[in-house]
Amino acid sequence: MLESLSASREKLIEYLNSSDMNMRHYVSDLPIGRADMYQVFLVISAHSQRHTFQMMEVLAEANS
Repeated sequence: MLESLSASREKLIEYLNSSDMNMRHYVSDLPIGRADMYQVFLVISAHSQRHTFQMMEVLAEANS
């Protein structure tokens, strides 16, 4: 799970580092409201981090 999440995260980071797109100009409707793409990537980052913590908690519990 962690390897898959890490690989996906690396692809996203690579895209963000190489893109010259102005992410503030692209807006989308999300379940949490309207957000530009810059904000969407911040949400993705926080969401991925939460899943990583959840996996680590489950693994720690299984190993104890």
